[in-house]
Amino acid sequence: MRLTKKRIEGLDYDPDGPSQQIEWDDQVENFGVRLYESGTKSFVIRYRNEHGRRRYMTLGKFGTLTLQQARKLALDEFYEIRQGEDPVEEKRRADAKTVEAMVEAFVEKHCKPRRNTWETDESRLHRHVVDRWGTRQPESLTRRDISELHRDIGEDAQVEANRVVETIRTMFNFAQDEGIVEDGFNPATKVNKFKEKSRDRWLRPHEIEPLSEALDAVDNIFMRRYYWLLLLTATRRNEMLEARWEHVDLQRRELFLPDTKNGTDHTVPLSDAAFQMLVDLPRQDGNPWVFCSHIEGQRIQEVNQRWRRVRADAGLEDVVLHDFRRTAASWLAQAGYSELIIKKLLNHTVDGPTSIYARMDPSAVREAVNDYGRRVMAAARGEETEVVAIGQARGER
Repeated sequence: MRLTKKRIEGLDYDPDGPSQQIEWDDQVENFGVRLYESGTKSFVIRYRNEHGRRRYMTLGKFGTLTLQQARKLALDEFYEIRQGEDPVEEKRRADAKTVEAMVEAFVEKHCKPRRNTWETDESRLHRHVVDRWGTRQPESLTRRDISELHRDIGEDAQVEANRVVETIRTMFNFAQDEGIVEDGFNPATKVNKFKEKSRDRWLRPHEIEPLSEALDAVDNIFMRRYYWLLLLTATRRNEMLEARWEHVDLQRRELFLPDTKNGTDHTVPLSDAAFQMLVDLPRQDGNPWVFCSHIEGQRIQEVNQRWRRVRADAGLEDVVLHDFRRTAASWLAQAGYSELIIKKLLNHTVDGPTSIYARMDPSAVREAVNDYGRRVMAAARGEETEVVAIGQARGER
């Protein structure tokens, strides 16, 4: 129908109709007025860009713009589109004119909804990308820029340098999808990364006592217990950080992790030592987190930074928090526990039907956890604790 002011005023959003409701004008093709459930009415146009993608662009609200003004704006935009312009993409780029703005959009729209490690991504991007190029336009970055950043970081931390490049590459893929940069533009592609060796670092029994002493020196009980429980439960760093009291079953002595790295939930049996550490941990009224921050209602932060101080005090500068998982796996394997039990504890996937986990006796994993916990705490007290050779204890299990 031909739109008129009177007809537009008489249009109402149909609650039983589709979510997008547009009345198109017969006078100017692909120009119309969109109706919203709130009662707002806005002038819109639709078109296809040079890549064949359909776009919808809002020109302005009915009432702020007259019908005559909106038609003229529509004709002006259609002229630009015929010249090869894409006004929607131009607007999206304008919304992220700087690298810093692109980083913020990436963290908010991509990392937070999808990644448990979003805080690591955010910190990494601010430290290495925003501080270096924050005021530049995203499309001004070159592969040479990314390569130089990669080399600079790699002088001290080659694995971290590789992770930074991977994060930047993912961010620019996101920026393409959002129309922040041109399709195909990604300066982090084909950057030659450093070769990485698989880590095999795990804590030996004689290293537990100095670690225990360094942990005892941590004045924040939540931070201190967080490191201990990582060591005793072999959970992933970020999964433990997200622990809430609603996920702790003290009666069953279990910690439930509803959102893990491999996309499944995971129930962690608590050894006697881990259970006691949770029981003795104070709770803050109104704070759902197990490991509470000094900021009301929040959890602890900066666990990596504090860990660097702890490991330096313990003389274990080469140990990272993920090595705790390798420690549990190594101690249990050398004590003769099966690979399946260890994978179950670590929440690793298994080859073949996953239902094999369902047939496993839960007491077998709990026995392994308790055995491991006893050995760790004995080593922390300075008692001689052997991690026996693989197969030596297998006949007892």
